[in-house]
Amino acid sequence: MIYAFMIYYTPFFIASFLGLFCEKKIPFKKYGALYLGLLTLIYGFRDNIGPDWAVIVENFNNINHLQLTPESFFFAREYLYAFISVLSQSFNAGIYGVNVVCFLIFCTGVYTLLCLVKRPWLSLMAYYPYYILVVAVNYNRQSAALGICLISISLLAKDRILPSFLCIIIAMMFHQSALVLLPSFTAATMIRYKQNKMVIPLAILLALLAYALSNYFSSQILPIYIYNYYEAGYDYTSAGLWPRLIPLLVASLVCIARPFSVSCIFSCLSWSIVVLTSLAILNPAQSTVIDRLAIYFSPVLVVASSEAIPAYCFIASSTKARLIAIFAFSVIFMVSWTSFSSYFKRYWLPYSNILF
Repeated sequence: MIYAFMIYYTPFFIASFLGLFCEKKIPFKKYGALYLGLLTLIYGFRDNIGPDWAVIVENFNNINHLQLTPESFFFAREYLYAFISVLSQSFNAGIYGVNVVCFLIFCTGVYTLLCLVKRPWLSLMAYYPYYILVVAVNYNRQSAALGICLISISLLAKDRILPSFLCIIIAMMFHQSALVLLPSFTAATMIRYKQNKMVIPLAILLALLAYALSNYFSSQILPIYIYNYYEAGYDYTSAGLWPRLIPLLVASLVCIARPFSVSCIFSCLSWSIVVLTSLAILNPAQSTVIDRLAIYFSPVLVVASSEAIPAYCFIASSTKARLIAIFAFSVIFMVSWTSFSSYFKRYWLPYSNILF
């Protein structure tokens, strides 16, 4: 028990200490990759952790019942995930090889996004309790998709439009719910280039892409989701939706109240969070679906945690008070999750790793 808590809390307190006291002394661009690499060793090689572990292993076995042919990864809905599963099996790495690759993709996305903000260690502290310890550890397909989406958002923030949209398509090959980011990306691109001569051909190109993806979604994906979430009769209410959605909503309000210089994409993501919050209020029976989709808008929390420190906003009146507020939020979330969640006690304890 103590060993497990040390494993889970040590990376959190390292990020907290660096974010509060050593942001400039230990630059993230130089040491962040080392930190995330160590996380990959700790969580990438995990064994039987998380409530979705049995489902992950079952999906892996189902994919590998097919032979190493084009059909073996194009037959599945998430083509790249299926391909990595088959490749891992061919190297006798099993599900652990898949988990390591997915976690590494996620960490690459986190590193890319954090390099954009002014206080990356502080943002990492706020991002760790849920999006690393829960999402990246429990959802291997969606964590890989999220990592690629973080790379996509970073590219769009640098005005690299075509690569950013291509990353969304690649992310859909791990988990097709990544398509939810397309409206925010399209809106951000239109706002960014509204006075540019290229806006009309760009709008046509994006409209064609959106049309193609919407047709694919309605014919290939939507029937599956309708069955899974409506016709199968399962209960898809999430008791933890609001503790996770409210911090995103607060972060989105910070971004909306004072747009930061990083990119307008974060303002568009913020408005999407407001829409998701409204849907959660109007349709509480589908809170699990909203909970899963909200994961893709988590970069707003990264930006707000970093940029709200030097900016004037409604979180607190001084820089020190804002630091304390963000640290307190992170600690409260971390302690509450590890102390009172039955899911944590059941699925994250004891900690198990095939390396040590």
